[in-house]
Amino acid sequence: MHWYEHDKTEREKWLAALISSTRLVQFDTVFITQHIQILPGCEQIARNALKWISKPIKHNTAPTSVYKKPRKQRLCLLAIQNSTTLPSKQVKYLQRYNRALDVWQRCCEVEYLDCIYDLVLHHESLLFFGARTHGLQKHTTIKRLDLKTLTWNKTVKLERRRDELCVALYGDNIYTFGGFDGSQALNTVEIFDIHKSCWQPRASMNVCRYGASTDVYDKKIYIFGGWGADGKPLNSVEYYDPKKNVCVKCTNMFEARGRPGLALLNHYIFIIGGHNNDGALTSVEQYDPQKDSWITISLEHVEQFGISAKTMSGHEVYALTERYYLSQIVTVKTPLSVYGSNLYVEVPNNFTNKLQTKFLSRH
Repeated sequence: MHWYEHDKTEREKWLAALISSTRLVQFDTVFITQHIQILPGCEQIARNALKWISKPIKHNTAPTSVYKKPRKQRLCLLAIQNSTTLPSKQVKYLQRYNRALDVWQRCCEVEYLDCIYDLVLHHESLLFFGARTHGLQKHTTIKRLDLKTLTWNKTVKLERRRDELCVALYGDNIYTFGGFDGSQALNTVEIFDIHKSCWQPRASMNVCRYGASTDVYDKKIYIFGGWGADGKPLNSVEYYDPKKNVCVKCTNMFEARGRPGLALLNHYIFIIGGHNNDGALTSVEQYDPQKDSWITISLEHVEQFGISAKTMSGHEVYALTERYYLSQIVTVKTPLSVYGSNLYVEVPNNFTNKLQTKFLSRH
């Protein structure tokens, strides 16, 4: 764009050829509409690219033009509000992170979505597990957002009412860990059998916990921190081995952490922020699963908890709070356009484009 803006009169004749040689499907639909389609001679190129993006990932025939051909399936980061601070019955939004523009953009309205749940992307649907209403009532509902049809459905319920449980997707199975049922913390582990469409109990955790964080590494599901049976934050760590059906204790974290952020990078697991007896934390701990050992990383920034974390670009860990999108070098990148604690999930780009196109058509 800067190349064209520098000398529009002279360079306009080359613009269409330049744009047609780029891989437009690597960009977001909003970027193409707002910045490419308006360029002289590029209207049809942009329309063709938008049409191609809206199609499913799998195709029977190869694309005929370079600008249509995607290198690989792209994932888009979605932010989903999960806060107890928002008023009841307020419209909430799913937001996408636009890497090209370095901004968060609303892409879907979600009315009356409950709070303090966990979610996974499973079979081209977002599944929301366990939650509480704004009246603090726990429930067993599992809500399913079908990303193909953009419709909400209900699926098999949880066996027990709870919120603040942890959910992990391992292979084609869904595992749940702990949670709070309104009176006590739980140590339960359950697996959803997709073939029988039912929940089955598994070996319990060594510690009752809720508000913990999970990650899958080396065929094991690790569970970090949370709050215990006495309501105090935990520094305990354990992993569940799906093959052996056993929970094994690991070396404790240096600090107790409720709702810490978590990200996996270069065979290390990073635990970011969280909440302990003295308040929110600024520190980051790095866990080596192979050695079962910890080191502390200094992070000079405001306290934060109830956050998530993501590995972006394959070489950086980002802490994602309710207000900021931060890199490990503590540079404020982009504020979210709404307030409230959020969960984050990576979704195939073509589904996110559908969500945003439908949203923009109504506004």
